[in-house]
This record gives sequence, C-alpha cells and structure tokens, in this order.
Amino acid sequence: FVPDGGDAVHINLIDNDTCTNCHVGGFDGHGGRWTEPGSCQTCHTLQTTDPESGNTVAFGVMLHKLHAGAGLPSVQAGEPYQIIGYRNTVYDFSDVHLPRPVTDCNACHAGDAPDAWQQAEFNACTSCHDRTAFALPVPEGEGWALHSAGPQAPNSCGNCHGPVGGPISVTSAHLPPEAALDLVGLNITLLEASNVAPGQNPTVYLTLTNDAGAAVDPASLDFLEIVLAGPTSGYDWSVSMRNVHQAVVVDGDRLRVDLNVGVPAEATGSIAIGAAGYRYLPYGAGRADSIAREYGGNPVLYAALGGGDPVMPQAKVTQDACNACHGELKLHGTFRRDVEYCVTCHNDTATDAAVRPEGAGDPASIDFGPMVHRIHAGAHLNEPAVIYGFGGSEHNYGEVHYPGDLSACSACHQSGADVPSTKGCTSCHDSSAAKAHAALETAPDGTEACGVCHSVGREAGVDKFHTW
Repeated sequence: FVPDGGDAVHINLIDNDTCTNCHVGGFDGHGGRWTEPGSCQTCHTLQTTDPESGNTVAFGVMLHKLHAGAGLPSVQAGEPYQIIGYRNTVYDFSDVHLPRPVTDCNACHAGDAPDAWQQAEFNACTSCHDRTAFALPVPEGEGWALHSAGPQAPNSCGNCHGPVGGPISVTSAHLPPEAALDLVGLNITLLEASNVAPGQNPTVYLTLTNDAGAAVDPASLDFLEIVLAGPTSGYDWSVSMRNVHQAVVVDGDRLRVDLNVGVPAEATGSIAIGAAGYRYLPYGAGRADSIAREYGGNPVLYAALGGGDPVMPQAKVTQDACNACHGELKLHGTFRRDVEYCVTCHNDTATDAAVRPEGAGDPASIDFGPMVHRIHAGAHLNEPAVIYGFGGSEHNYGEVHYPGDLSACSACHQSGADVPSTKGCTSCHDSSAAKAHAALETAPDGTEACGVCHSVGREAGVDKFHTW
C-alpha cells in the first residue's frame, strides 16, 4: 500500500511456479510458514544481514549466491558461503550445483518483468561476481581482482553492459551460444527403413532441413549417428553407426544410408532406430569460446522385425519433466537430449565396463531408470552412485541433494509408472536388507512378488509412501 492512498506498485521478478519447477512439492522456509516469494521479500530486504556470517540475506542477492554455490569465485577461493539460521544452524551452500547452467537467468526470472535480468544492476551482478573489485585498493585475499576496465562507480554497470548486442552485453554473457544466436535450425527427420529383419543391415531414409524447410547439405554436419536398439518391450541390445553424414547418398527428395551395423540374428519383436547430430557454427568475435554447436533433435523411428505394426515402448517419463528443472537436459556432447533416444543405449544390459579404469571396482549399471533414480537420490543412498564416463572420467553423485521431495515420483513419472519392481525400488532403497527382501520375493524363474504387498491400494502400497 501507499500511505497517502496512491496506487501501490509491485513487480514480481520471479514467481512461485519457477521455484517449484525444481523444488517439487513446494518450498517452505522457516518451518514451513513461508511458501511464496512475495512474502519472503518482506523480511529479506537489502538492510538485513546475517549477524554471524556477515552475509546479506537480501532476497535477490542471497538467492543468486546460494544457487551459484560451488561456482562462486569466493567459494572457489576457499571461503564457504554460509547463512547461520535458527538456533545457530549452519546452512552451507558451498557445495550447491544448480541442475542447469547458473547463467540461465530465465530459469527463475518470470513474473511481471521476465526480462528484468537483462538490466545490469550492481547488487545483482556482484552477488555472483563476488571477487571483482570496483574500487581501489583491491581487497586482500585469494581470488580478488580489479574490474577489467578499472575502478567503476556503483550502479554504472549498464554503461557498458547493455541488455543485448556485443560480446559483453548481459544477454551474450549469460545465455548459451545456441540461445543467443539466431540459428537457422537443424532438423533430422527419419522417414522409413527397409531391410529390417534379424541378421540384416537396415537401409534408412531421412531428410536434413533447416527451420524454413530448406535442405541442409550433409557435408555441413560435423557428426551424425544412427542407433539401432531392441526389443522395444524392454531394450537389451543396441548398435550404432557414426559419421553417417559421410555415407548418405541423395535418393530423390530424401537421403539414404545403408548402415554398416545390423540387427542381431537372434533379435525378436520390434526395434527402435534413432538419430543424433550437430554442426559447429562460429559466433561472437572476441569471445574465447566462439564456437557453438547447432544440434538436431533425436528422432526415433520404430519398426517390427519382419513387418507389421511395431510395439511401442512404454513412456514412463517425459522430456518436459526433465527440462522443468534441467532447462534443456543435453548430455554426451550436448546433442543427446531426448529420453526416448537415451533409453536405446541406457538399457537393461548396459554398464560402464568399457570406460571404467582397471581397479576402480565392479562395473556399474547405466540402465536408464535405476541410474537416474540413483543419481537423484545421491546423498541419501547407502552406497553412492559412482559411474565412469568418456575417457574414464569419474562421476560421483554421492553429494547430490535433490531440491524437491524424493518421494514425489510424479515430478518425473507419468501415470502408469507406479508398478513396484525390484529394479525400480532398490535403486533408491539400496540397503542390504531391502535388497535381500526383494531377492526373497523373487521366484527362481525371475517372477517378482513385489505387487502382492506394494501395489497401489495395498496396505504397504507404493501410493502410501510416494505421490503420483
């Protein structure tokens, strides 16, 4: 309100929906009483400081810093970012890793002024750039450096860092290259396949186009792969052909490639045929990382071995569910970015054995469902999820703290995915007792009895302890 009776002006720079994209189930600070950003800001103002740590608890500055966490220059210099709360509880955000690029300001900024983040403002900028000095003398201590243009007056950031345009604009510095560029688009479309039978190498027909529908020269691509996987009722094998763009031939108004990999002779059922590719594009002269990848989608075509209608795989999660928190989840070179495609390789029999260094323990399963469960459960597991990737690199998820309610399965899963199974349940409930219990309830032929007690509606049903 305005004391003299005038119209009150209030601008929401964020809204609750952007918070709950990651904080599934809602965010409840200070014992659960405060659940909306608007109410939080009434106390978290610029003049409010945590007396123990000396850190401001101004809403915008504090949120920037706690989400930047491990990426803060101050933290990397050895100074933890902490807020001391109720009864001297220490909240240390030094190990926080945002599940999407911390420079993706659009992740949180919405509400009445979704583009307000493009206006450079001193408190906002220095909340993340917290080891940049804007006056002399430069503070002593690890990591401090004078602003590259020398001393600057407070709130003069916008004089050089405009909203858009140029390599030091706010937009250019924060959005990923592919988002800041006006890309023409790369679209991979799989049309059909022939020679799809056990023991045969399929021929795949496809098109490459830009967003205007014009043909894209395959020679302009830097990578294109096609993956075969099956059976769709439960993937347990996959093979791939790489550098497909070097092998395609023009066939009328489409492209054709005769794959150098084939369907296993013993294969049955239906198979998936998927694709992924990209090309490099230069951008933004003057920036060190001045090459961007323009990537196509991950189309998947299905075919029944020997003809007929294919059996479609069960869709248990959606890409939208992943992207709600991850922004745009893209892995293995940033161009594998669709769950429907991911599961073709991350199947029941897949492990990290091929890249796990000798002496690094037994191979870990990279079957998609259990792997994703274990990654998100992270610090709550009895045994940390450690997976080896490209070049033998170790990925230890033992410190992951999921920002939502782990029992809110509906955050990722579609309806119909609430059937209890050993594979799904023990990926989170990984104690020796839980695994022994599952083993005891499994018949010699592999039939599981989980549903007898844990089906929806039963006394110990999954719906009693999880939300769908």
